Amino acid sequence: MGKWLSPCVPALLSLLGLSWAKHSQAGEAWPAVLFVGGIHADYAARPLHAMGVELDTCKRGQLAERLATGKFNVVVAGTLNDADRKAAQDFLAQGGGVFICNPEAWSESKNFTATLEWLAQLGARGRWEVFQETDPRNLATDIMGCRLFWTSDVAPPVNDGVKGVLTLTAASTTGWEPPMSFDLSPDWTVVVRGAASTKSVPAERHDDYLRPWIPKAGIASAPPLMAIREVGKGRLAVMAIRYYWLFTPPTNCPTAEAMLTAGAGGKPSDWLRVFANAFRWLAEPSMKAGLGGAGTPEAVLNPPVKPWEIPKEYDWTKLGPLTNQPQYAGLIGARTALSSGTGSVADYVAAAKAAGLSFIVFLEDTLKSDQAKWDRLVAECAAATDKTFAAIPGLTYEDAQGDHLYAFADEVKFPKPSMVLADGRLATNRSNRTAAYFDYVNEYMQQHILSGFWRHKENWLHPADYKLYNSFPIVSFEDGKPVDEAFDTYRYFMGLGGCQAPLAFEIMTSPAQVAKRAKEGWRVVSFRPPERLRSKWHEQAWSFSGNGAQYITNGPRILAWRAPNCLTFTNGLWWRPDLWEFRVGFRVASDEGLKTVILHDGDRGVLRRWLPKGAKTFETEITFSNCQQLGLFLEVEDINGRKAIGDQFWNRNLLCEEFFCSDRCNFLGSCRLRTRQGGQIWTPVGFQGNMGATPSKGLLNISVQPAVSLTFNSPTLPIDGQPMGFPTVALNFGFHPPGELKHLFAYPHTYLISPEVSIGQTDYLFGYDPAEEKAEKTPLGHPYEQPQHGWGNSWGSWHKLVPTRLLSGTSRTYAFNWLPGGFRMGFHVTNLLVTKPVTLGEEGVQVMHASMPGWVLHSGEQIIATPDSEDRRGPLVKGIFATLEEKGGSAIVFGAELFRSQLQYHYRKGGHLSLYYAPEGGSLAEGDRVLYGVGFAGAASGTTTAQMLEFVRETGLHQPREGRYNPRIKRGRRISNHVFESSDGGFEADFPRASLPCFVPTTVTGMNDNWSVFLLDRKRTWPNVRALPIRDGAAYTQLDPSEGDMDVFIGHPVTCDREDVKIQVAWHEPGTWFLEAHNPTDEAVKTELRASSGWTPFAFRETVELAPGTSRIWLVKETAAAPGR
Repeated sequence: MGKWLSPCVPALLSLLGLSWAKHSQAGEAWPAVLFVGGIHADYAARPLHAMGVELDTCKRGQLAERLATGKFNVVVAGTLNDADRKAAQDFLAQGGGVFICNPEAWSESKNFTATLEWLAQLGARGRWEVFQETDPRNLATDIMGCRLFWTSDVAPPVNDGVKGVLTLTAASTTGWEPPMSFDLSPDWTVVVRGAASTKSVPAERHDDYLRPWIPKAGIASAPPLMAIREVGKGRLAVMAIRYYWLFTPPTNCPTAEAMLTAGAGGKPSDWLRVFANAFRWLAEPSMKAGLGGAGTPEAVLNPPVKPWEIPKEYDWTKLGPLTNQPQYAGLIGARTALSSGTGSVADYVAAAKAAGLSFIVFLEDTLKSDQAKWDRLVAECAAATDKTFAAIPGLTYEDAQGDHLYAFADEVKFPKPSMVLADGRLATNRSNRTAAYFDYVNEYMQQHILSGFWRHKENWLHPADYKLYNSFPIVSFEDGKPVDEAFDTYRYFMGLGGCQAPLAFEIMTSPAQVAKRAKEGWRVVSFRPPERLRSKWHEQAWSFSGNGAQYITNGPRILAWRAPNCLTFTNGLWWRPDLWEFRVGFRVASDEGLKTVILHDGDRGVLRRWLPKGAKTFETEITFSNCQQLGLFLEVEDINGRKAIGDQFWNRNLLCEEFFCSDRCNFLGSCRLRTRQGGQIWTPVGFQGNMGATPSKGLLNISVQPAVSLTFNSPTLPIDGQPMGFPTVALNFGFHPPGELKHLFAYPHTYLISPEVSIGQTDYLFGYDPAEEKAEKTPLGHPYEQPQHGWGNSWGSWHKLVPTRLLSGTSRTYAFNWLPGGFRMGFHVTNLLVTKPVTLGEEGVQVMHASMPGWVLHSGEQIIATPDSEDRRGPLVKGIFATLEEKGGSAIVFGAELFRSQLQYHYRKGGHLSLYYAPEGGSLAEGDRVLYGVGFAGAASGTTTAQMLEFVRETGLHQPREGRYNPRIKRGRRISNHVFESSDGGFEADFPRASLPCFVPTTVTGMNDNWSVFLLDRKRTWPNVRALPIRDGAAYTQLDPSEGDMDVFIGHPVTCDREDVKIQVAWHEPGTWFLEAHNPTDEAVKTELRASSGWTPFAFRETVELAPGTSRIWLVKETAAAPGR
């Protein structure tokens, strides 16, 4: 772009406090600065250019190439890889300037360490610490709630025009990397210091790569924030704040802007001006040497808006044949004389090789070992490992409550003395019970291990509250005797999308046991080679989509297991059957003959049950549609009752998907949606920022934020787990009658996750044992540190669970997907059985309260209460709803039409809103059913009450069956505004075009879970079909009448007269559909399959006979004259 400036730039410079005359004198050259990794156009690029700085960007790894042009004077970077670090060193030697932000650690520990070591050689040693402010008057709080300290201690040559700067404070480094200082040699000049009232405090961590940088003591006053020095011909600067906070923060990051230019809390902040001054100083030697002259590309100042690409058609015809995968078998559980067993590593390795195994995992007992013995085990395992065989170190350990845990492979380490008690057990008796566990597994070993719990029946923790467990021993034996069998728990975890690697433990105390256990016991079989198992096994246990990497067996073999496109990048496209398709293929075998082959969907049910009748092999491949997430895994049994159990594929359609965080505590997920303008926007899968629809573990707290992340370009922070946007209203649900356990446990179930709707479920099964509230000792007698930190969230929960006293049942949150720019709708439904009589009183029990005041109460078109009104109560019947305008987004609460409401609204002065369940008589008898539903909708910040009222009118929420999307029903019937009933396997209706500010959530009941369901819009051109999710007889979809008139079929493409026969229909490839009929029963079936009336993509009618446990597959040709073609 050069030095040409528009007439508005002098005004901008004036606003920035920079003298126009001083920095734009005729002929004065501007320093050319190269940013490694990008730059924020609004916060940094344009203001810096207005200050007289030319700038450009390059990707990592391109630094040497760009500097070779001689066009740049200064490089700005954070963490440097080897190539870029060498380029920076060479540039310094040529007289160039280098500006290094404090290196970031989380994403790349190796380069973090190397960058800090390089700086340390130059006299700037990094410090892993946090800044804290001792004088409240020197603090400012910005609009994101961040606390920043202020200083005016800014020295030449970077202080020209600088009034002061704000810098983030922090309490810890969990989940983020706050600013940190340096220990500086005399070669350095500190040009920016914290105030005299500011100090630094070492941040305790157990990560090996961080430990060398944790200082022994903090800086008592005025820690260095920025320093400069000369290095040979060149110049170098170091900066306390990280690159991604300053130069590449999120698009809307008020805290970054506050530090750079905007200030906060009445305090100015001129960090960007400090940088501009520093760039000039850093550039002086190279400019004198004739370097520089690069201009500023327009794309850096005004980045073009890139539409989200439309993916090319997925060519399914190129999918290769199913091929057998490598089989590397091994045993887990060897114990040597280094703990409670006998023999040596070499003895076990020799026995394992003689038995034809490819690896053996040692699980030494830490209670009978120590660090020295562990070091010896690791060394001996390394010596015995090569490309053909892996000896893998591992250990078992216990906690203060008596739980049994393990860790092996990769970066496994012996616990530090600070993490354990005097008897060697993990110190889970602290005020925060899980602190030692997270220090050990999450920080010290970085989760780069296979870890988890075993001896499940003996454990004090309930498996539903396990955490940091990326694997799961389904069966365990000790010296050949059974210890544990937990297949049902494994099914439950697979239903959550846990993707834990399946394991079998064969604890062996003598090498002589290896041969027998290898032949008769349970082996783990990996599809990955031994050398990978030693160093990268944890990557086979990622929680996000599954890996198809291993299985356990005491007989049959899973020769092949694949699911191509199970993670599908749909790029916000709803009508792309090629992208929505995924396939599941497998081949299994048994030398003895196969009895059953079962394809499970977690604990939701059996998808297929084949009966091979003693065949030696069995294989198939099924075409699925990625319309709902399935917990797919195999269970194979031979004729002798021996089994193989496989690991999971967890299919995900990125239009809306959920997965387990690697901690296996929190559910995460997102909806990656396409705006009307073709851009990309993300919102949570449910109604909690960055969380899933399924409730996370820990204390039961069903919190719904209807407007979360619905505002375009919402503000956020570069912090792990930081939600998008300003705080928004939360609707906190829960049914907690008198006499029930004080603290209930959020027993999670993933009921249904799909692009159309996500339904998370919590089961009222358990609560926390009241006896623990005042417990002084653990079950093993270890004193609890006081005070104990309550029941904790999903990470902090480490307590005994006991059955609920009064209730059983479920609460579900329905999160329909979002039409970007409009409203998003959802429902909360609680369905409980009373197991003992309950007295609630006349008022009933509170079941929802809104976290923010300011609600306005409506009855139809009339406002009946505002925040200035007095308190009032009444039934939440149809037509009663409440609206709220808030900076974090607007929200609506209304009664769900299908429920006979026993809900009462309580409205208090100031606009406080709560809902109460109040049955007649104020009591509940044993066997009574508590059933209620609440609807809600959210919209972006700035959505007015008038717009919310228009939404209510258009969707018919104020009056039954009124609204602008009323369909003309041709088949089936309407039950409520959004619920329809099918007839003979289908529902058909004409929906007239209506410009609605939302998707229309549509549920069709009376369907069969065993048969595929599709949406067909006969008014659309091809593609005009998509598969729909179904659960418990209800199919769900979202209609968009704003696109045009719709002629809709919602139903089963193919039906038959046997409801227990499974019928799978899926688009297969251009012009061809996949059709499978499966008989899961033990009896032969004869039935007629026929295409449904109203289904036009293909015709089909055939009578079939299906033997027990068999399938038949057709590839059906599409009808050329089908509507839309």
